[in-house]
Amino acid sequence: MADKPKAIVLGGTIPHKALIERLKKRGYETILIDYFEHPPAAEAADLHVRESAMDKEKVLQIAKEIKADLVICTCLDQQIVVACYVAEQLGLPRPYSLETAQSATNKEQMKRKMIEHEIPTSSYVVVNDLTQIETIDLKLPIIVKPADSNGAAGVTLVEQYDDLKQAIKEALRWSRAGTAIIEEFVEGVEVSVYTYIQDNKAHVLLTSQRFSELGEKDDCVRCYCSIAPANISPSAYGNMQKISDKIADAFGLNNTPMFYQSIVQGDDVSVIEFAPRLGGGLCYRTIEETTGFDIMDASIDSYLSNQVALAYTAPRYYYLTHQIHGYPCTFDHLEGFDGLLRNQIVDEVYYHKSKGAKVSDDKSSGARIAAFLIRSEDRTQFPAKAKMVVDCVDVYDMKNNKVTDRTLYLKESDL
Repeated sequence: MADKPKAIVLGGTIPHKALIERLKKRGYETILIDYFEHPPAAEAADLHVRESAMDKEKVLQIAKEIKADLVICTCLDQQIVVACYVAEQLGLPRPYSLETAQSATNKEQMKRKMIEHEIPTSSYVVVNDLTQIETIDLKLPIIVKPADSNGAAGVTLVEQYDDLKQAIKEALRWSRAGTAIIEEFVEGVEVSVYTYIQDNKAHVLLTSQRFSELGEKDDCVRCYCSIAPANISPSAYGNMQKISDKIADAFGLNNTPMFYQSIVQGDDVSVIEFAPRLGGGLCYRTIEETTGFDIMDASIDSYLSNQVALAYTAPRYYYLTHQIHGYPCTFDHLEGFDGLLRNQIVDEVYYHKSKGAKVSDDKSSGARIAAFLIRSEDRTQFPAKAKMVVDCVDVYDMKNNKVTDRTLYLKESDL
């Protein structure tokens, strides 16, 4: 029997577990690279290599040693750059060039190109050190963030200039390039827009409203839930379609998933940032469940340059994706979901942390223990159900102490 083709997956997140499962169905031997001891995707992989998925030379070395046929990342920003770098070095398939991956994952280059192509976005400045504070002339409040980090790590909302210095220091600490983006904060509803680009046309598959708040130290924006599809006007939806096409054209994207985060004010849409990939978290499940389109499988075809059968329907249900948080500790186990699943209060549960994992409050994802999905035809039912679940579930540390953070949950006032 011929040897199986080998696929390296960069990063052991929850959606990458689904990616590994789909790769195995296609006949691949899967090798996960992730420096954590027990990342969520490790149990699905044939082999887990504990190295940094962001170390491009180490990944290249591993790919050469095992004679990899594919190096893939579908849900993480900076690891996309690594995947494209290794692919170009070894002549492996990839969805776009390394240059495109770099320009689309560096927030400074991204903002500059969006403004050049008249894609609506907020005013901004770029700083490399604290001496540039005096040159900043933006209207408060402002957002300070690293130019090249994953997710919300190092992102701070600043409402008075006295707090700006510390916010910049935090952003520079998280930035590998030592660069921070400072942009005006736009009031409105935060909406993620999920698309697939085919034949140079962006197809909006699903929208999702995000609900976030600042951490206790005001230095970490934490998203605690989302509802898909978002409650927006038809005109705003139309503008999202036009913006999606503009982004695809500006960055030369084709045959790839792409999503962006936006702020919606009535019919107006302002882009925060975008990524030429599938969104993180459980959006792959909500897209599949609401539209019938398997965007995870399409992501693999994107890497392989295969034509995707782009068949999807309008969303058929509302889906709530909600996080369970814990206080800083070493995680042991979680209780309470069995009865909620059995009684169909909750449809699905996914675990961010495994036994022995560190729970922290230093970044948005650090305190997330698990995520659950609830489906409904009526979005107004979600706050009561979310509160019920958060009250029923208990997080335990290694000393058998309850460390559940019940402060973050969807409320009626959020809707």
